[in-house]
Amino acid sequence: MNRGEEWYARRKQEKILKPDDRIAVLGRGIAIVAQVNGEHVQAALWNRAVLRIRRTEIVWDEQNLRWESHPSFPDEQKMKSSSFASTAP
Repeated sequence: MNRGEEWYARRKQEKILKPDDRIAVLGRGIAIVAQVNGEHVQAALWNRAVLRIRRTEIVWDEQNLRWESHPSFPDEQKMKSSSFASTAP
């Protein structure tokens, strides 16, 4: 693999949403991704609220170099289990 191919492979990996990534939920705060599946992402806000966000609603903002989402579709619940406790303070 030459130098250019390595750079493109690394850039492609950076654009994949993974657990422990941060999402800027505009108007709500920063959420930490806990689980990712084919259609939805579960992310915990700092106030321990868990958001279920459609993957199509999350976009990479190249200017801010971060994942962003608009809160127009909140499916929110308070955290009940300790499974997210390690991802949020």
